[in-house]
Amino acid sequence: MYSKGFNLNRLRYFAEVCQSGSFSLCAEKLNISQSALSRQVKLLEEEFGFPLFLRNGRGVTPTIEGKTLLHEYEHHFGAIERKIQSLREQYTSSNKEIILGVCSSISNLFIADLVEDLAKNFPNALLNIIEASSGDIRGMMENRHFDLVLTYKPKVSAKKFYTELFSEKLIVLGSKSNQLLGKTISIENLSTLKLLLPNDSNELRVILDEICNKRSVILKPHMEMTSLHAIRAIIGKQDFNFATILPYYSVKDEIDSGNFSFSEFNESDMYRTIALYEYSDKSGNYKITNHLSNFIKRKSIKIKSSFKMLF
Repeated sequence: MYSKGFNLNRLRYFAEVCQSGSFSLCAEKLNISQSALSRQVKLLEEEFGFPLFLRNGRGVTPTIEGKTLLHEYEHHFGAIERKIQSLREQYTSSNKEIILGVCSSISNLFIADLVEDLAKNFPNALLNIIEASSGDIRGMMENRHFDLVLTYKPKVSAKKFYTELFSEKLIVLGSKSNQLLGKTISIENLSTLKLLLPNDSNELRVILDEICNKRSVILKPHMEMTSLHAIRAIIGKQDFNFATILPYYSVKDEIDSGNFSFSEFNESDMYRTIALYEYSDKSGNYKITNHLSNFIKRKSIKIKSSFKMLF
């Protein structure tokens, strides 16, 4: 007779026998003896108070009651088992580190929202964010150090798969006392400024040199540095009167503080393009890397529609 405390493992045996169509085949699959399997199903029939199988020379088929029970089992317990398996896979994969490389001049546009979204959707995920200059990022990309990378679009065709996200205008930035800034400026007029620029390992400098070479303009910076943080700090010193060329949103906070002045270029090709690089599933964690990729792409569309200096 049916009791409230029926054995779930016996119910699973019943479903396995239905699938196999034979006690002997099912016992072999489950690695138990046929007599033990038959005994468990017999006990289940006694608990429920009705037969579950019709026996014939070719095996077994479920009775009408057995078919109804199998349907309910697959609908309810099958869904639970699939969910448990999904959670198990998610837990296992979320303990594998995902490495995201980000060019330091764009991290402020993405990282805070990305981390918040990941914590909400994959709380056990291990995300390692490496923020570095574009030159350092490029070097690490050659050694396939990352799962995903946010940095400059390559100037030449790349073997790695990437998606263009947006382009951003470049500006000339100086201290608020720099009298040469505030109006639009041409490439030719850069020679009138005391320039402090990133060195030639930086992707931004590569862009500047290429544009100037096309215009037969020679850039002669007074000083070169690798660190954009250091460049911004020096530009803010009014006594130095330096100017630099940077993407607008990498220094938007400094501009909004009122301690800096800037000029836009009257040149249509003074911009950088940001891309998302996606490697094959290096971490063995496709679900999370795919989620991050889609989040970054959606975020880029929102950013591009919100800021006038992006296109």
